[in-house]
Amino acid sequence: MSEKKKLNKGQKTSRNIIILVCTLLTIIIAVVIVGYFLINGYAHKFNYIADEDVIATMPTEDPTQGTDPEEVISKIIDAFDVQYDPNEESSSYSPEELEKMAAEVSKQAEENAKALENVEVKKNANVQNILLIGIDTRAGSSWNGLSDSMILCTINNDKKTITLTSFMRDLCVNIPGKGTAKLNAAHGKGAGPLLVQTIEENFKIHIDYYATVNFYNMINIIDALGGVDIDVTDEEANVMAIYIKQMCQGIGLDPTPYYVTTTGHIHLNGMQAVAYARNRYTKGWDYKRTERQRIILTAMFAKLQASDLGTINSFLNAALPNITTNMPGDVVMYFVNNASLYLGYGFQAGYRVPFDDIGWTSLNSMLITDLAATHNRLMSILY
Repeated sequence: MSEKKKLNKGQKTSRNIIILVCTLLTIIIAVVIVGYFLINGYAHKFNYIADEDVIATMPTEDPTQGTDPEEVISKIIDAFDVQYDPNEESSSYSPEELEKMAAEVSKQAEENAKALENVEVKKNANVQNILLIGIDTRAGSSWNGLSDSMILCTINNDKKTITLTSFMRDLCVNIPGKGTAKLNAAHGKGAGPLLVQTIEENFKIHIDYYATVNFYNMINIIDALGGVDIDVTDEEANVMAIYIKQMCQGIGLDPTPYYVTTTGHIHLNGMQAVAYARNRYTKGWDYKRTERQRIILTAMFAKLQASDLGTINSFLNAALPNITTNMPGDVVMYFVNNASLYLGYGFQAGYRVPFDDIGWTSLNSMLITDLAATHNRLMSILY
């Protein structure tokens, strides 16, 4: 082979290599650009609201009266021969008795809080705490709503775990600037920012962000994932029917197709799953309800773990517009970027405050727990 032919062959080979490299770089750049705009798109799908822009509105009606669906449900629940929490029957007390109990609650709460007066709020750069809030607002509501579901989602990058810890709605707390009340009242009086501040100051746990949904938002989110498979008892199905009817009436739907007609390990759509998670009138009352809520979230997480990227992308596009949060866009992008990492983390969903083995009492329908012992337990679990 002549020197000229060898040179031409070498130049052709070099040119092919350059073309190949340029093609690969173009593909890589295109993927990065598409990925950037895709992820950046997620950041703008949330309903973002800065804490300083939250305007807390007081309720125009007393949610403890008959207009509250929970009150209506408690009055008709006997028709299904199930149990309900006798602590809800506070109306059987005289005004004098209620006033006396309220004073005792405030006294015990004040004494309880003294043990943590000098304890700083725990914060760790490798641990992110996001408060998941489920509120009871409905169409036409003019207030922030009570937070019937409060679950702290803790992402621990040191332990490689995601932990769910429920805070029961009837926990007796000091709401900053408002006084002693049930924990779920904090949201009604100041929305997400005040609820976050209340948990931080009472339990000395730092919360980075919050994310809020109402009943109908959660229905949409679960439907976006294609529903979940859950174990349902006959007793639970009976109470679910009441919630399904109430929620369907709220948005003008016929409830008949949504009623659960078989029990056992069954598939639930969004409407059915939310009705399951709302139930607090069967054995276990509100304690069991918090467990049901974590069961739903655990089932959703497991389903996402088994999903491909296309399914996850479709889910996020459909689910995120249903969420209101104080999480800025760049933080959303950070979490989305690390989604595949988090899906590989261990998932722990068995915790609830008050803890069963930490002393607590029920007084005037409020749960008074040992704040110091609870704080120590949370430290060991979350950090």
